[in-house]
Amino acid sequence: EDESARTVIIVADEHYIMTTAIDDKHILVVVLSRNVEVGGMIPSVIEVASSLRDIID
Repeated sequence: EDESARTVIIVADEHYIMTTAIDDKHILVVVLSRNVEVGGMIPSVIEVASSLRDIID
């Protein structure tokens, strides 16, 4: 399963909004400043989502 396929990045005026599915009922939403290098944050967000999945299961 491709974890990054479940991650969406929205570019707003001053922020990046990243969402990734935890399960069928939950999503993780991360809001980052546009000053942050978003590409470097994707693995961290995916890791947090995976940890949350383990907790929920």
